Amino acid sequence: MINRLYCKHCKRSIKKKTELVTTREGFKVAPYHAVCYTENFQRVRPSFLLTNGQLNGVPGNIGAVTAILFGMGWLIFVSSSLKYVAFLMLIPIVFRIYSFVVFERVLNEQVKQ
Repeated sequence: MINRLYCKHCKRSIKKKTELVTTREGFKVAPYHAVCYTENFQRVRPSFLLTNGQLNGVPGNIGAVTAILFGMGWLIFVSSSLKYVAFLMLIPIVFRIYSFVVFERVLNEQVKQ
């Protein structure tokens, strides 16, 4: 069974990993073509529901590593009553992992077949 990815904007199939851009829309992750994302969504003002940042690629990896480092630093240097705030740093990490498992891995499997 071949799972296909479709751009949420233009509804066409995404065939290559270089074409894929995933973004967070509220609590959902949406796939877009790189061109559709650049033309339509990159300039939209970010808000809580639409972050406008890429979850995949270099920006997503840098964001996930930054969240890990910040969360670890928070756990180490902050008093015990505020340590639970560090769990908020799990949110971008979970979105990045979800983006990889659901979208990027599908494209990797299509290339192998």
